[in-house]
Amino acid sequence: MTAVQHLLLVLACSGGPATDGPTGGDSDSNTGDSVDTAPILAGDDFALFTSSAELKAYLNDDYALPTEVSTTQSVGQVGDWTALADFDGDGLDDFWQIDDSGNKVRIHMNLGDGTWESEHSFDPTSGTGTKRPAIAGDFNGDGRDDMMLLNTTSGRAIMFPNVVGTFDTEDQKVANPTGLGEIGDFGSGDMDGDGTDDLIQMAGSDVTIWKVVDGVIDETAPLAELNIPGGIQGLGIDIDDDGDTDLAVWSGSTVTVYPNVDGVIDTDNGVASFLNASGTALAGQIR
Repeated sequence: MTAVQHLLLVLACSGGPATDGPTGGDSDSNTGDSVDTAPILAGDDFALFTSSAELKAYLNDDYALPTEVSTTQSVGQVGDWTALADFDGDGLDDFWQIDDSGNKVRIHMNLGDGTWESEHSFDPTSGTGTKRPAIAGDFNGDGRDDMMLLNTTSGRAIMFPNVVGTFDTEDQKVANPTGLGEIGDFGSGDMDGDGTDDLIQMAGSDVTIWKVVDGVIDETAPLAELNIPGGIQGLGIDIDDDGDTDLAVWSGSTVTVYPNVDGVIDTDNGVASFLNASGTALAGQIR
């Protein structure tokens, strides 16, 4: 069985709790059967931030995304730039927003159970203004997610390192990535497995993955140039927990995950989950 066939097999599973096997259960000494105590949890989760300021989480259960929402929480502000990213380096993704009316980055800390604090644990002054688009990711490989602002009109990209409590405006990385053009939706993910998140650009049906080196976009050669019709947003998600970030494409009602096989995105074997929902797509380690 090839790696792709194996991935498709596990993704095609129902996603329900495991009922036997050594994982997720305790052995019954009388019968030898496994007693289920919890579902197997593996891989990144998917979430949507809706127009009613609700954060809906679809919790990855045994390498599958459920079609029904797992948890819903009212948090944040409608219209503000929104992301899931690990602010404090604890391995859990927090809920970020840049205030459209000011220069504040508001962060709701992840409580580790699929919910986030309703009060802001951090309210760092970013000094970045409110230019769009903004992308969160670990762009320098230190284990904490940073913030990158792209001004696609002027072709300028600024990466602000995360020092927990603020974003370092003195150690910012500035580049002029003219190859990005002036259109598209942007996401991030470690697509080549080097420990640093890369930039995902989706413009129409064209998806380009740009390598990021020490916070600077490397335009010498894209990691990948793909054609995936029908998507409106691309983001990285390690659906199968193998350490390779897969490509998720959000269409507004469907999320399709294309497996990353040894650094190559397999566009022929995408697996779709029909969520029948809308909102800003987010992905990460929610629990």
